[in-house]
Amino acid sequence: MNKERERDMSKAVYLMDMPQQCTNCRFCRMVTPIKVVCNGTDKPYEERLMDYSYAVSNRPDWCPLRELPSKKELVPYQTGDWQSIVKNIENNGYNDCLDEILGSQVEIA
Repeated sequence: MNKERERDMSKAVYLMDMPQQCTNCRFCRMVTPIKVVCNGTDKPYEERLMDYSYAVSNRPDWCPLRELPSKKELVPYQTGDWQSIVKNIENNGYNDCLDEILGSQVEIA
């Protein structure tokens, strides 16, 4: 797929627990007794192929999975401090986006 068309495509998020090593990932598949392949990326097959001994305890630096960022702290408001109001509005919007991505997994305090 060419880069221009790829940029114009809608994006999606697939929510899953972050594995610490490839062999615990749902995108990792054993192809031989000593090789695994990552099906979570569009890299050429040869570049997705890994030794099982590596994958059982590591995740490569090219792993397509990214951790969700943490929520942002709300800043204390002091009368007349419009900057803290603006910052809290921004942080609330950021946190609302994370809540929307997480959906029903969000714990309500």
